[in-house]
Amino acid sequence: MTNLRISPGGNDRFVAIEHGLWNSQWQMQFPEAINAKEGAIMAWPSNCRPEWERLSQGWGYSWRTTEAYGADVHAMNHRDTAGNPQYSEFFVGLALRAEMLVGGDELRLSLTLTNESSMVAHSVSCDGGCWQARSEAFMNNEEVARSHVMVGWSMISMASLPRSLAIRCAYRCDPAKRNSLGEEWFWGHSATAIDFPAIFGAVSADGKKAIVLGYTAAESGLANSDGHHCLHSCPSLGHIAPGQSVRRIGYVLFGSDIHVLGNTLKNKLVAGAGFEPATFRLWA
Repeated sequence: MTNLRISPGGNDRFVAIEHGLWNSQWQMQFPEAINAKEGAIMAWPSNCRPEWERLSQGWGYSWRTTEAYGADVHAMNHRDTAGNPQYSEFFVGLALRAEMLVGGDELRLSLTLTNESSMVAHSVSCDGGCWQARSEAFMNNEEVARSHVMVGWSMISMASLPRSLAIRCAYRCDPAKRNSLGEEWFWGHSATAIDFPAIFGAVSADGKKAIVLGYTAAESGLANSDGHHCLHSCPSLGHIAPGQSVRRIGYVLFGSDIHVLGNTLKNKLVAGAGFEPATFRLWA
């Protein structure tokens, strides 16, 4: 028996998530962005129009980067705050399989990238998905203080950690690599070294409810307390050779104590890290 219900929003990447017992809602852009050293694979501003399919315990879709998609995003002429153009280059030929399944009081996330091109995609990374609060229980009312990240096996309030921007922040397991994130102009940064894999979470305004999320091999994460009310755990997929597939598994857990949830998720991710992508089964 589960208290969770999920459903895609339509012809975009957003999934609506509802916890019936809590009367709380979220949405997740699943995922929001994927990048390689050679260029973007999936861009946050563009609607990829995936064709969702109903699975026995959730939803999934398959999608592939194309030259037409890259041209459409490039034509949007996105620029950073300094006026530098964004999304000038794309890596064409990577195929994505995304699945979100419900099991008890948790969501299980699977992102698989397959290189269908003839070139190696280097240093592939993904934002994991943009998890956005959409109910008053988790919005407003000192939201930064109620947002947490795991440091030293403890879920720590972001209000107690240094950050260059008050409203949002990018956190890394190795803060020295912060420039490789590529979007510090928007996200800012923190000097805090967070735990690997990166685990993020939030506590409700009344302190009685909590959620945590994280992925295997997540080397960084993001938190935004503007109108998005969002959290990300960002898995690294490394170099993907032609014909190779790489999978990353993530979870969203729901409960009453963020510290218990954080440690439960840490143990799940550490245990799951030993499975090879080709043999790992999400419900094993």
